[in-house]
Amino acid sequence: MSKGSSVTVTFAKGSAGIAWDVHSHDHSGGTKIHDRGDGGDGTVEFTAPEDGVFSILWKNSGAAPTSLDVSVELGAGARIHSWMPAD
Repeated sequence: MSKGSSVTVTFAKGSAGIAWDVHSHDHSGGTKIHDRGDGGDGTVEFTAPEDGVFSILWKNSGAAPTSLDVSVELGAGARIHSWMPAD
């Protein structure tokens, strides 16, 4: 993402055990959390504070499997680098 670009992610139909975060990794291998929350429904709106690669991660910390519907809206200067389910 370019500095100042934005992404809006809307998710629904997940269980209450869903936790999410927006994070990035620095060159030393550290992780910086930019935002976080929980719940199976919501919207994440993120604006890049600098040029870089930012990740949005969902994790089901509940005991039962759950589905999650996700839609992504990219602003100018943002693109999807990769998309994959967590292990």
